[in-house]
Amino acid sequence: QNNMMVRYLTVALAPLILFSACTDIQPRSSPSNAPDLRQASEPHLPGYVVTRQGGTKRVLVLVHGLTGNGKSSWTSDNGTYWPDLMKNDPVFETFDIYVYEYPTGLLGDCLPITDLANNMRAHLKNDNVLTDHEQVIFLAHSMGGLIIRQFLLRNREEAEKIPLALFFATPTAGAKKADIASIFPTCTQVDDLRTIDVNSYLKAQQSDWLSSGLQEKVISRCAFETRSSGGALAVDRSSATLLCSKDPEALPTDHSNAVKPNSANPTARTISLI
Repeated sequence: QNNMMVRYLTVALAPLILFSACTDIQPRSSPSNAPDLRQASEPHLPGYVVTRQGGTKRVLVLVHGLTGNGKSSWTSDNGTYWPDLMKNDPVFETFDIYVYEYPTGLLGDCLPITDLANNMRAHLKNDNVLTDHEQVIFLAHSMGGLIIRQFLLRNREEAEKIPLALFFATPTAGAKKADIASIFPTCTQVDDLRTIDVNSYLKAQQSDWLSSGLQEKVISRCAFETRSSGGALAVDRSSATLLCSKDPEALPTDHSNAVKPNSANPTARTISLI
């Protein structure tokens, strides 16, 4: 299942790698005190977990989902942190890697998705993620994909530098488990994840996305879980693949493990470009 995840991400990024070889996207010049490539064992999040010596004009921004965080969401059972795998993978040698982290939980007070989109913009702006890079690629797990879409709807002027967004098990049409959970006093984020037939927020987001022109400007690659957790899929295929630009990828994993590879796939880089 882990090889499938890495293969999916590599193939999804392949057109951008090819694009850079044919265009003038080169590392930006940097001052003499430019930071070396670094990877903190316990990164300060939200923030950069990988920065390239001499700088780069590309950045990959990871956004976790409900009840997750910037560390555990991307860490496998054997302790492998996905950005660690990316750090030394030639596929990502022209990318900085930034992890957005936000407060989330099932119970208590929490920020709704609309406010999280504003919170993410504040962090990206404060860390110069948008101004220091010519291309920004988003990689989202679960609810993180809804935050990304809300961010793009609120900041459409940034769409020109965001050619691609990768959605792993994002409940674009909501999740049935959220319908059940919302019966109880839960965090506002759970209400935002209810199925679209009873969720005015997701109805509005879908309508706004389709009418905004972003569907044509930002390629949306989607992957969906195929193994249940707690007796059922957390996000079913129809919800996870709604608004996708190309054929979705089936991952032989449950919802949580969809973004937790424990090893790199050495054959992934030989996959034909699409």
